[in-house]
Amino acid sequence: MSTTQLAVAPQDISAASLGVRLDGPAPTVLVGTTLQGSGACFRLDLGILGASHVVDATLLDGGQPSAHLREEISCHAMEGGMALGDGVEKNQRWVTGNYRLRARTVQLGTEEFAERAETILQAAEAESWLVGKFPGEGNHHLTALWGEVEGGTARWKTWHFYPAELTVVESESELTTEVQA
Repeated sequence: MSTTQLAVAPQDISAASLGVRLDGPAPTVLVGTTLQGSGACFRLDLGILGASHVVDATLLDGGQPSAHLREEISCHAMEGGMALGDGVEKNQRWVTGNYRLRARTVQLGTEEFAERAETILQAAEAESWLVGKFPGEGNHHLTALWGEVEGGTARWKTWHFYPAELTVVESESELTTEVQA
């Protein structure tokens, strides 16, 4: 597992302040990783921001970049993006394929919140996810990202935990292309 204890104060301190922005400017990444499967059409760059995330998905043609999509969920994504609110569902055409995003905010009780965070941390350890732990209230102020690249499909999921609110923001995205590896 790639878990990093971050020594920076989170910029996103409330789930209510989050927005979703596509193809915005590149934000500063605190910690990140790159995924690219053998023979895959995509490269995924997963990044943790100030308690939020950015994913850069690059379509590859013969190993060379040919198209790019950037997804950011953060408080800064409100500029040029849209509010996350109670949830977002987006499905749109992209290059020669499709991009789909589903995001939602879940309010939990104290025990449920801790259990959900521990479940995510255990899965992250077993499957080598990217996890950032932030200082502040509670033991579970974290952001976790999972991703995979298979042929003409890239998928990623994210979890943003806000202990002061007992809130989790979850997102699931998929990018496909008809181009086959």
